[in-house]
Amino acid sequence: MNTFDIKNNINTVDKDGNTPLHLAAYRGDKELCELLLLLMSDEAINKLNNKGASALHLAAQNCFYEDICYMMYEKMSPEIVNTVDEDGDTLLHYVISPPSWDENKNIKLFKFFFSKMNPEIINTANKDEMTILHTSIYRGKSELAKLIIKGL
Repeated sequence: MNTFDIKNNINTVDKDGNTPLHLAAYRGDKELCELLLLLMSDEAINKLNNKGASALHLAAQNCFYEDICYMMYEKMSPEIVNTVDEDGDTLLHYVISPPSWDENKNIKLFKFFFSKMNPEIINTANKDEMTILHTSIYRGKSELAKLIIKGL
C-alpha cells in the first residue's frame, strides 16, 4: 500500500521557496494553516520564500485573512515581523498592499504589527524609495496615511 510521507513533505519548499504554510496563508485557508502550524517544524514555520517573505507576509497581503495573521503571529518567531523582503518591503508594506481594503480590519492589523516592529524597520523605504507613508498614499489609503502622520 502506498502512503504519502507527511513527515518528509510537510516541511519542504516548492521552486519559489514556499512551504505548504505559505500557500495556505496566501489562499486564506484558516483550517489548513492551523493544522500546518501544529505539524510543521519551527524552522519551516518561520521559513522565508525566495523573495524573502514569510507565510505571515502572504497572509497580511490579503488582509481579509486578518484572523490567520493573528494566529500565525502567535506561532512564529517574534522577529518575523521585522523581515524585509528582496524588494525592501516590510510586513507593513504588505498590509497596505491588498486591493480589497476593509478600513477597520486593515487599520487594526496595521496598528497591531506597527506596535510589534523595530522602529528602524518601520521607517524602511523599499526599492522604490517608498516608506509606509508613501505606500499608503499611493495605494489610496488616506485614513491610514493620516494616522501615520499623526503618529498612530
